[in-house]
Amino acid sequence: MTDEEFADAISGLRAYDCGATDSGIRDEVLRMRVMAELHRDDAVTMRRLSAHASELLKPPYSLEDVKQLIEWLEDRMEFHV
Repeated sequence: MTDEEFADAISGLRAYDCGATDSGIRDEVLRMRVMAELHRDDAVTMRRLSAHASELLKPPYSLEDVKQLIEWLEDRMEFHV
């Protein structure tokens, strides 16, 4: 999975889980792929998450969006930051 595919998958899955059923992604196979990537526990995964969180700090997003990302990772993706 490329960096772009990873970021798109996280954005889409999280959007769906947060209630954006029209623009989000409901794909449990993709969810399993992303969870596998997250649980590799390596520098690549942390770099990808850091880059994604950094994008959420740019307008129109805010620190609250980063907080929601972390909560989603823990609650839905069984990944603890």
